[in-house]
Amino acid sequence: MPKLAWEDEISPAEVQAVIRRATQHCASSKSFTLKAGPLAGSPGAVRFSVTPWDPVLDLYQRLRLANLADRTDDSVPFRPHIGVAYCNSRQTPDLLIPKVQALRELPTVELYTASVDLVLLRREGRTYRWSTCATVPLLV
Repeated sequence: MPKLAWEDEISPAEVQAVIRRATQHCASSKSFTLKAGPLAGSPGAVRFSVTPWDPVLDLYQRLRLANLADRTDDSVPFRPHIGVAYCNSRQTPDLLIPKVQALRELPTVELYTASVDLVLLRREGRTYRWSTCATVPLLV
């Protein structure tokens, strides 16, 4: 989903303003079900593919509207997915593919999405950590 800012780059008042706008922009968004799987990868990450994309892309655009100082990098198109692992350096597929091949055979899983968590993201060493600052409900 779109990035607002790192935790140390935004004031509490700005966070509250974005929460209010996100709640307004998502007020007419309906809950939806996604299918997650199969496992996929790239040189920098391992992820689950998700379908359908339309409700996720709609939500992404609504959340971008809530962020008036949008810092989203449009040079890399948003691709809905569920991140599992990120590499801190480029990896050759030859090493990764055999390790996850069996996981690609797992059946897809349905995920019901009834809300969106807005989080404060931070890095701790080589790890991303976050704190939920608000939950925006979607219409049931």
